[in-house]
Amino acid sequence: MFSATVRQFIAASLACIGVFTVGMSFAWSAPILDELLSEDSPIPMSSDEGSWLVAIIEIGNYMSPIPGAYAVDAIGRKWTFLATGPVTALSYIIAMYTRSVLGLYIVRCLQGMAMSVVFMVGPMYLAEIAEVSIRGTIGTVFQISLHLGILFTYVLGSELSYMNYQIYSLIVPIVFMATFIFMPESPYYYVSKNQDEKAIESLKWLRNKTADQ
Repeated sequence: MFSATVRQFIAASLACIGVFTVGMSFAWSAPILDELLSEDSPIPMSSDEGSWLVAIIEIGNYMSPIPGAYAVDAIGRKWTFLATGPVTALSYIIAMYTRSVLGLYIVRCLQGMAMSVVFMVGPMYLAEIAEVSIRGTIGTVFQISLHLGILFTYVLGSELSYMNYQIYSLIVPIVFMATFIFMPESPYYYVSKNQDEKAIESLKWLRNKTADQ
């Protein structure tokens, strides 16, 4: 139905919805910080606590690379990548219902955990599904998606109330999970696990070829 190039761009684009969510997570606190520090804040906090809210995402970044590296080899690139969706979605759900600063710190840690895994597995997955001739072009989709996510968050957060901001943000990881789940695993992963038949099936979809070709 689609050419090999189109199929690879479809897989890369759906994968990069996950990267888009990372951009959203990176900038999540910026557009709502003034509201959180105001007298009418839904979650009152001091300026010091607001500073920690911005910075504490880095703690999450440090927590997940080692488990993520294990998961990439144990369950594959696709499923490790996909697992960041529920983590990010959970962060927005907690943000919707928490009424404590500690709850928001947990939100940021979860966002950081998902972020470091995406930065690790995202480029790996994109490189392994793409033909050499378009690998560089597909790689740019990662950076574009990241910065579009940041921009989207600044626009969204500046126009919506705190609660609506979380609700609309939650939609994105749900879309990521609902679409990327149908994409193929990296054939390189299957080959590394001596699962040659699955590798062939993955390549057949990505290259739009039959097994004989």
